[in-house]
Amino acid sequence: MSASIHNAIGIIPARYAAVRFPGKPLALIAGKPMVQHVYERARCAKNLARLAVATDDRRIADAVEAFGGEAIMTSPDSPSGTDRIVEAVGHLSYDIVVNIQGDEPILDAGGIDECVAALSENPDIAVATLAERIVSPDQLIDPNVVKVVNDFDHNALYFSRSIIPFPRGFEGPDGDMDLEKASKQLLYLKHIGLYAYRRDALMKFASMPPSPLEMIEKLEQLRILQSGGKIRIIEVGGRSASVDTPEDIAVVERLLSMQSGTQDSSS
Repeated sequence: MSASIHNAIGIIPARYAAVRFPGKPLALIAGKPMVQHVYERARCAKNLARLAVATDDRRIADAVEAFGGEAIMTSPDSPSGTDRIVEAVGHLSYDIVVNIQGDEPILDAGGIDECVAALSENPDIAVATLAERIVSPDQLIDPNVVKVVNDFDHNALYFSRSIIPFPRGFEGPDGDMDLEKASKQLLYLKHIGLYAYRRDALMKFASMPPSPLEMIEKLEQLRILQSGGKIRIIEVGGRSASVDTPEDIAVVERLLSMQSGTQDSSS
């Protein structure tokens, strides 16, 4: 493993006062706080030299320290998870910073390793993130599922909450869009909100004002694209599941149970 890979830190931003789901990082999933699931998954990554949770709430920090994790206290005034990460690493000297979303409790640590390796092995890549194939028509029309389209070099062309690309020619007999057929025959990618940044790229990104497209879609990665930057997309297999509402917990618990059953049967 190269020195540059060893010089990578993973940060999980976690705040208590989420609008839609207050206290979400501490919500119990299969008996553990969600932040613990994310931390334990991320800790399996081989390409991180350090892992920490950045939070402005002592309750979250106490929970992290209780299960043996590292917590970095940040200001309650940080407007976003990215700003919280910048504050957490401001006095640290890591070359690569990985933003690990705190609402992905079934995170595959292999995706972290792939993003860090992409930056370590390719000096032209400043930002890398993950995507997986969409096979469900329900996800195509779900605005909480962010879609991404790439160029031939696997760099993002655009992220959107809408269906991209639009499946023209897939209308059914009634004139409505046949999303079942489109999702099976066309390549649709769901963005997984995990980012690896070179330190200078992260600092530049955080210093820029929000862009018009970012404000329309409420997707901060569009700030990078609209300013002319590039984001490398790494397609991964498996299945991700984010927790946006309390109702999502039951879905994640079912997936965890399925994963546990698969592991038990293969051992």
